[in-house]
Amino acid sequence: MTPNSRRRSIILLARDYPFGLGEAFVEDEVARLAREGPLVVLPAFNACGGAPRPLPEGVVLDEGLAGRGPGFLFRPGLLFQLISAAGRELRTRPRIFGSFRAMFRLAGYLYRAGRVLAWVDDARRTGDPVRRVMAFWSNAEAFGMALATRRDPSITLVARSHRFDVWEEENPGDYLPFRRELAQAAHK
Repeated sequence: MTPNSRRRSIILLARDYPFGLGEAFVEDEVARLAREGPLVVLPAFNACGGAPRPLPEGVVLDEGLAGRGPGFLFRPGLLFQLISAAGRELRTRPRIFGSFRAMFRLAGYLYRAGRVLAWVDDARRTGDPVRRVMAFWSNAEAFGMALATRRDPSITLVARSHRFDVWEEENPGDYLPFRRELAQAAHK
């Protein structure tokens, strides 16, 4: 990444695009966003471990989140923010306690959100802070970005939501963690 490229760019947060064969439909969004100005594609994962698909000219790939491990667990400020979010979720949704599946999903969201918070913190520390983010999915990474907006209100977050991101009965997991947090933090 060039100096200050995140500050001027739109960050497109995806699950694993441009790796593997999944999320091919994200390419349309990448092309559209690239016409609006500098674009950085930030995949959460590179599950296939292979090379990325070609990106349009001028689009930058940032693999910093995909390669991030659990090191954020040693950052007390980030850990406290995650624990606080978990407390808010459990207070408003106490039925989670009665379901191992829901607790497992909550823990997964917290872990993945922590990775995003650490990535945003590192970008800020290097003098190249995140300013504009479009989360292609309203998932754990979008929730992490929502938490980042609590720490840094200058971040603008837009999150796409699909039917299974809004209605729990449409979601295969039957529980959607942190919907209120995400809805309150997203600007659109």
